[in-house]
Amino acid sequence: MATEYGYVSANEMASISIDASKYGLGILKVGQDIEEFEPCELSAVNDAELQEFLSNLYDE
Repeated sequence: MATEYGYVSANEMASISIDASKYGLGILKVGQDIEEFEPCELSAVNDAELQEFLSNLYDE
């Protein structure tokens, strides 16, 4: 089965809290690190699984 990649808006996720207390993590909330985030082409992402998925999707 191929890996599922999708887009989720950080703004949409901001309203979600996850109780991870049973793992010793407390309440988790989604945040966005805008200081270190640099947008790039998908082909530049250093992730072998993602690149294989994209290759299977787009290469002929």
